[in-house]
Amino acid sequence: MDTKKIIEGLKQAIKVPGHNASTDGKSGDLPPKQGEGLETERKEVIIYALSTCPWCKKAKKFFTEKGVDFEYIEYDKADEETRKYIQEDCKAYTETLGFPIVKIGDDAVVGYNTKKYSSLLDR
Repeated sequence: MDTKKIIEGLKQAIKVPGHNASTDGKSGDLPPKQGEGLETERKEVIIYALSTCPWCKKAKKFFTEKGVDFEYIEYDKADEETRKYIQEDCKAYTETLGFPIVKIGDDAVVGYNTKKYSSLLDR
């Protein structure tokens, strides 16, 4: 099992962009806000979710409204290999899987907590 290939394939298949329309109405990235340099690196955000979870949907909405690009992976709709990968990936953050699990860079938040999400994005 090559988990790196699986995750890269998932990222390509389910990348959920934040707001990426340019100011002229054409597609493309927005220019940086005042005070932000082009060298600002965004942290990778991955949301492990359940398709029926209202808190997962709220987390997705939060990041979409903030214009943050993220991957959104629905655990209950994933294949067996992907579910095993998610279980292994989340062992460091939680003993039992609870959703959503939001990974921001090297950190993770279990559950819906916009204050923690914002804090990790701002670090």
